[in-house]
Amino acid sequence: MSADKSFYASRAHPESAGLSATLRHAGGWPALSITGSPQTVELTLVNRTPLPVTTGSATLRLQFRPGVLRDTDQIALAPESEAQWVLALEDVRPGKDVTLVMVGVSSFTLAPGAALTVRLDGISAAPEGGSRATNVDLSYSDFFHPSGTEVAGARLIHLPVLRRHAPASPPIKDIRTGAVALSGPFSAGFVGGNQVVNDGFTLNTLTLRIVNTARHSVPLAATSEVGDGATEIHLGFRAGKLGAQWGLVSERGDHVGIASVTDFRAADDHSQPHGGWQVDNHTLRRVSPGTLEPGDYVEIVIEVQTQAEPGQAQLILTYENLRHSDDGDLVLLATLGSVVDSTDGVTIARALTVEAPITGADFASQSHQAMSLTPQTFTVGGDIDAFYPVVFEDLDWMNSAFKFQIMRPYTHIDSDWHGTLMAEVSCHSSNYGHGSEFARIRVAQAGRIFLAGFANYHRRPYHVAWLRGATTYKWRSQGPGLLSPLNNLTVPGPLTITFGDHGGDSTYDVKTSPDPEFDKFYVKFEYEPG
Repeated sequence: MSADKSFYASRAHPESAGLSATLRHAGGWPALSITGSPQTVELTLVNRTPLPVTTGSATLRLQFRPGVLRDTDQIALAPESEAQWVLALEDVRPGKDVTLVMVGVSSFTLAPGAALTVRLDGISAAPEGGSRATNVDLSYSDFFHPSGTEVAGARLIHLPVLRRHAPASPPIKDIRTGAVALSGPFSAGFVGGNQVVNDGFTLNTLTLRIVNTARHSVPLAATSEVGDGATEIHLGFRAGKLGAQWGLVSERGDHVGIASVTDFRAADDHSQPHGGWQVDNHTLRRVSPGTLEPGDYVEIVIEVQTQAEPGQAQLILTYENLRHSDDGDLVLLATLGSVVDSTDGVTIARALTVEAPITGADFASQSHQAMSLTPQTFTVGGDIDAFYPVVFEDLDWMNSAFKFQIMRPYTHIDSDWHGTLMAEVSCHSSNYGHGSEFARIRVAQAGRIFLAGFANYHRRPYHVAWLRGATTYKWRSQGPGLLSPLNNLTVPGPLTITFGDHGGDSTYDVKTSPDPEFDKFYVKFEYEPG
């Protein structure tokens, strides 16, 4: 099957592929804001049929659930859309759905894959109910194929309603070592080492930095400023096994606690011990008003004493009562190895390694996702008719083969009948001459070819999979693995992997069609990747 043959719901009735739709804040993020109202939003429709669609009086209906919008009398077409559409509101009585009806007043044609955008001003989300999510019903009609067949249908759009008024900022640049977690306006990571001795008596210290990586200041409230709640950061931990315990009770009566906290200002590199924080073992509580400007950070020293059962554990920082942001968690995963190795009466302590979190950023500020057994979602941008190199890194090369899955089991993600993929990979890199390199790949895919090729970069434990662009995937590995920070998934393209001053650079180009062994819906292949 050729990779550029798109899959439609019915080849006999191509109009059934219809139009896909998104509703986004004009700043690019798919959410409405409680605090940033009123806002400009963009309704974008894309022609997913194989034929051009033409309209002279298209009708679009957006139906919002009760209590989602307020100040509906302020809603109007943005100047860019006034010449092409007229807007009317239906049934704006309290407790009823609010429907925006847009009727086209000019003729235009959408080629296959082309998009149209309608911009709306004055959209305000109702604050009652706080942060939440809603569904918006879209219906469209009066689009036609050249044969005269109407392209009409309906879409259900998921729309978060959030307390913050800007999308999450780019990944953190300041933290150069250790794991990184992202949540709301903050990025957090360990600085200066991230290993804990798991011997039952060593009191370990970890330094954790929480950085404001938003493009706006973050006010910190004292007790009197936000009702009866000051800004607080809580330290918690959770063992992976039911009933398991992370750590031994220390002299202070806890397993893990906060030893100290320091505020740093990016503007003048000035540090202020405690900086208006009250330290209460597992909680930081703001006792005087303050502000974290972009780039400012709070540095926390954490003490850990542990002799835990093997398994997974989490170190959790929960922040509360920020003025313009939702409460959130910064979660770091910890892998707990065997407690001790004992030989001839000599006890050898094993390190507890705090690994990369569920989502984060690498040293060069590229986003990445670290894995355990929990599936994680990622999206490859670019062109839907191209296949882009995506690097998966084996973090446990010394101990086992690298086994991971790439999945999209639900066909309607990204668009109706977009297609499905279930791929299992077992592989091992020679890692610069050690040998025993192999790859076994099994693929089942429907609708489209999604996995177009596979290769190994011989000088590192890197494995390259070519994945179709403009598509969302999930992945998980059976052992430590990484969706590599070498990737730029937002704007994908050719990828060059360098090997320092030793030469051996490799460039992986974008593919326009699958390799022959992958150009089929079912792949069962074993080979030595080149």
